[in-house]
Amino acid sequence: MYRQLGIRLDYDEAEKLFFRRLDDPTLNISRGFEANFDEPTTDQARRIKSAIDEHRSRMAGKIEKDLFTQKTRLVTAERSLKTKETKKSREDVRIATNKIASLTEKLSDLRRSEPKARDNRIFPTVYAGVIVNKMERISSGRCAMPVVPPGSRLSMIRSFRGYITPGATISRSFGTSNSVITMP
Repeated sequence: MYRQLGIRLDYDEAEKLFFRRLDDPTLNISRGFEANFDEPTTDQARRIKSAIDEHRSRMAGKIEKDLFTQKTRLVTAERSLKTKETKKSREDVRIATNKIASLTEKLSDLRRSEPKARDNRIFPTVYAGVIVNKMERISSGRCAMPVVPPGSRLSMIRSFRGYITPGATISRSFGTSNSVITMP
């Protein structure tokens, strides 16, 4: 966000979030938000970058394990088809082929270093950067919530892990990964 708008990120909160993700890999953080730490200049930013790298390394190991499982499934199904063609074997070949393609794409996406436009897209339950306007003081923060049009009441949206104050309103959206939230 600093590169786009000149707003400083709350590094303490970001560090807590990225280290919490090491303990809970189900936390989804947009790759665009991670890009704020691609070129760390402070010790804290370097710690955050190392947490991001550690998470990616763990995810790569998990994906590689799943990829091996699917390749084994494919070989077994193809061997079975040579002896006798069955519906189960045909389905296993189809499913394994699709999963191998999907996992290979995820693995290459995880290992790439160049940014892409899709990195800034956010989805429900994905942590992304927000700019908070609270009593005329603007600061940055993080939230995980569905993307909604400006003017929507956040009290009508389920907040995740309590980071959004009930009664807050999205006053302006910009780009695909950021919003301005006006707090009551």
